[in-house]
Amino acid sequence: MKLDNLSSRGFRTDWPNKLALGDSVWLKLPGLAAMPAKVTWELDNMIGCTFDVRLHPALYAQSLEIIADAQRSVDLN
Repeated sequence: MKLDNLSSRGFRTDWPNKLALGDSVWLKLPGLAAMPAKVTWELDNMIGCTFDVRLHPALYAQSLEIIADAQRSVDLN
């Protein structure tokens, strides 16, 4: 799965299976609890989701750090 965008309100990602609007999904980042969300749009193999509860600023910042660390790890390989 490739996470294309993250905000405190939701995310956009590539998704191999067809999902319907309103379907429940969870974003799981290493070291963090799964974050429940609902599909708000779907196009081809991409979905946009809104978190059930807006991310607290500290959790959002931590999520961005985890994503940046993962990206740096990929860039080094």
